[in-house]
Amino acid sequence: MKNPKLNEQQVYNIKNSLVRNDVLQEVWDMDSGSSIYKLTFFGKTVLDYCAYEMQCDLFGWELSDLYDWEGYDSSMGRTHVRENQDKAVRYVIENDVIVHDDKGNSNLTPIGADIVYCIIKLINHKLVDEPKQKVKGESTDHMQKFGLYMFKFMKAMNKISKVAQRYDTNMTKVSKNSFGGNMGSLGDIPKNNSFGWDKKKKTRKKWRSK
Repeated sequence: MKNPKLNEQQVYNIKNSLVRNDVLQEVWDMDSGSSIYKLTFFGKTVLDYCAYEMQCDLFGWELSDLYDWEGYDSSMGRTHVRENQDKAVRYVIENDVIVHDDKGNSNLTPIGADIVYCIIKLINHKLVDEPKQKVKGESTDHMQKFGLYMFKFMKAMNKISKVAQRYDTNMTKVSKNSFGGNMGSLGDIPKNNSFGWDKKKKTRKKWRSK
């Protein structure tokens, strides 16, 4: 049986569900000095029921002899073992772990395979942390990061240049409207620095009659 391919986020999400449903529990391991996952009594019952239904070992998990599933009947007396079996069956059904085809054969669903695989692989496994979300545009290559920053810088400078050009154009229009259209843009020497009223009037020379 081939193993499902799961990324870190998928394992993290399934792990949360397994711990929440008491399939796995977090415990302190005195030998390793770290927190790990341990299979609960209920979790073991879930795996045994799946192995019994599939009639094969699941990702290395073989049906234990703790329960006699051949004699299981949900209508039997509610002893602790039977209640735990009932709970395991409900969990498998509610989470669509196993379905039956038209011939009555049991099959793992895609999500069922992911769940069973994670249960088995997380037994005695160290705690799984939430994966760090990668920032959009983030790259492990320093040159790519530098190129990204330079692109952002040039893009910003281009915007600033366009704003400056619009400002220069607007000020030129204001100058022309205010001063008779003879003023240049800011920073340039005006072609004509006269206001119009400060021009000296030319005087005509009077001819004296001889």
